[in-house]
Amino acid sequence: MGTLWRSQPMQLIQLLVQRDSARDTMEELGNLGIIQFKDLNANVNSFQRVFVNEVKRCEELERKLRFVTEQIAHEKTALRETTAAPLDEYRPAAPPERFATLEDLESYLTGTEREMRDMNANQDSINKRYYDLIEMQHVLQKDNAFFGEGASDSPLLDEVGAVVKLGFVTGVIRKDEFAMFERIVWRSLRGNAIMKHAEIEEKIYDVATGVYVTKVAFIAFYQGQQADLRIKKICDSFGARTYACPDSAQQRGDLLEEIKMRIAEMATVRHKSEEHRRQLLAQLDQSLSTWVFLVRKEKAIYHAMNMFNYDVGRKCLIAEGWCPTTATEDVLNALNRATASSGSTVPSIMAVVRTREQPPTYFSTNKFTSSMQGIIEAYGTARYGEVNPTVFSIVTFPFLFAIMFGDAGHAAMMMAACVTMILFEKKLEKMRQNEIFDMLFGGRYVLLLMSFFSVFTGLIYNDIFGLGVNLCGTTWHYDARSGAFEKDPNRIYEFGIDSAWKGADNELYFYNSFKMKLSVIVGVIQMVVGVIMSLLNHIHFRQPLNIIFEFIPEMIFLCGLFGYLVVLIFVKWIFPLDNEPYLINVVIDVFLAFPNVPPADQMYSGQQLVQNLLAIACVLSIFVMLIPKPVILWLQHRRKMAQRVVVASDEEEADEQQRQAAEEEEDEFEFSEVFIHQSIHTIEFVLGCVSNTASYLRLWALSLAHAELSLVFYEQVLLLTVTYGNPVLVWVGFGVWGGATVAVLLIMEALSAFLHALRLHWVEFQNKFYQGDGYPFAPLAFKDIPCVIEL
Repeated sequence: MGTLWRSQPMQLIQLLVQRDSARDTMEELGNLGIIQFKDLNANVNSFQRVFVNEVKRCEELERKLRFVTEQIAHEKTALRETTAAPLDEYRPAAPPERFATLEDLESYLTGTEREMRDMNANQDSINKRYYDLIEMQHVLQKDNAFFGEGASDSPLLDEVGAVVKLGFVTGVIRKDEFAMFERIVWRSLRGNAIMKHAEIEEKIYDVATGVYVTKVAFIAFYQGQQADLRIKKICDSFGARTYACPDSAQQRGDLLEEIKMRIAEMATVRHKSEEHRRQLLAQLDQSLSTWVFLVRKEKAIYHAMNMFNYDVGRKCLIAEGWCPTTATEDVLNALNRATASSGSTVPSIMAVVRTREQPPTYFSTNKFTSSMQGIIEAYGTARYGEVNPTVFSIVTFPFLFAIMFGDAGHAAMMMAACVTMILFEKKLEKMRQNEIFDMLFGGRYVLLLMSFFSVFTGLIYNDIFGLGVNLCGTTWHYDARSGAFEKDPNRIYEFGIDSAWKGADNELYFYNSFKMKLSVIVGVIQMVVGVIMSLLNHIHFRQPLNIIFEFIPEMIFLCGLFGYLVVLIFVKWIFPLDNEPYLINVVIDVFLAFPNVPPADQMYSGQQLVQNLLAIACVLSIFVMLIPKPVILWLQHRRKMAQRVVVASDEEEADEQQRQAAEEEEDEFEFSEVFIHQSIHTIEFVLGCVSNTASYLRLWALSLAHAELSLVFYEQVLLLTVTYGNPVLVWVGFGVWGGATVAVLLIMEALSAFLHALRLHWVEFQNKFYQGDGYPFAPLAFKDIPCVIEL
């Protein structure tokens, strides 16, 4: 947990690496994964950098790998849609191809891409010829019906052809285009055509679109050369395929037998071609992830080397980067290993550079803390050195969620799902799921804590599936003489809320009062912790003015107003009062009734003195936050300007850049801007204390809504069907109740409570101390390189 408290100490290092050993050095540092390199060539165009050709070469290899990935994905999709064996079963027994260098991989991929494109072209040609034969077979079969085979060879042509010779065109067209096609033919030939058609029973593969479609076989009889030209142009415009068909039954029969033989031969060739292609794709699929990692690793190496300066005189690369101070020894060892492996005679040199730049923020996380750290960093990356809210949010986030969710039964169901994901996490990590499941799986430990705390708060509320359970035996009993319920004065209920409150006439009033006060207590405590965290930040950054003129008045105002409200809550709980005033009225009257205390607000002796002192302290704290700090900063600036003595001889010896930077920093001071900034901070804090405290009442509101929804589903769905005494209705009611429980209470209500808990941490808690204006530590780390190309 110590590594989460603040960012790990970072240092800026400078590396001098010989060019012949630069690639091996970057490989060692990338395997180490602890240096974030700075771009020393920010003003240089990307195409003018030293290693731009190597980067382009890697991008070209990545393009080839993407092409192979697309081919494999397309083939896997096609196999899933058929009854063929999956692609894995086509893998050869030989081990996958492995390449030690990028040159060998480049040569192999170039040949493979060429071979794949040739195979695709050949496969397309085979498929086109095969499906052309299939279509022609169907056309010949349908033409037998069109010509009226059986009574004579060709009755239509014999009957009409005795006077005039008719021509005809036959072919296939998509079913959805046939109606338009027929209409165009009819209008173009002005009705001087006879059109017959029949739907083909099986779907035909369309080579152009790559999908199976329903097609129609047609034949059109017409007269004249002009009609022949027109109808063929119409067929071309609609994409209809026409085939030469004999007008003799004998010739059609012979051609049909020949077509069937050619289809059988073509099917054999097509099958062999597909098998060869699948074997090649299966072999490529074995090594694809390894090749993708190799190419992307090389690309990352040369991309990082493009950020270095090249010293032509010393023929070395100069690099700068951030790394943890604890990793100095590891970096030196990596440099030594790279020098030895490259055979360089000149070792690489590392030096620590002192700088005023803000380092990146780096928190070392594990699978338990990474999800919560991600939630916090979604708001903003912590400034280097400031307190990390994750340390508290690991506990407070699930606890605030549990206060709103607060049902032990529903939480137990959620916990069962989380435990299942944790037990089978290794198997689930390897499976590709949808985006929603991946998000839930990534936050499985946060969900486990949320469900655990919800079980606890559900038992405190005595709320299990919306019902109360007599866990410890009630402390209330019915007194027949008085006709009322009485509490056992000698016993305190051991754990949580007495089950007797469930179903009581004043149940809702009791739970509202309890949960509302609990929300205020939790909210004030969390805000006080946030202000205390600002003190730790001020101490760390050595800001005494912020401690005196921000932290102290903020604590006085927050504790003097809302801390006093929490004290009054406990006073009202612990001590019996003759009159029980509304606490919100008591707090408001601290200012409105000053310096008196209305009789209706009287709770303890000495209340007037205490409230007057608190009112004065709160008002004074506002002015302490507002005025002194800008004035003191202005006086300090005046003092620095008066003490600046510039001597000409000293200017020549001084570092010109440092002197100018110091002057610019001092000259940038504007009293008006500082005062406006401090005014905004003061107003935001004062109004924020009020609004943030009210915002914590969402804990009470969502907890009440969840409990009431649970009770409504139980009484109006499940219990209502049980009263009818019909087993079928009971099963239906149970199903509806279970579905509503999962959909509404486990999913929608849990999501709502999660978002509200997120808001309470981002706004109400973190705005007291968290700047969130840092930038994350992004080292060159090969372990973070994805091995899969996303299509």
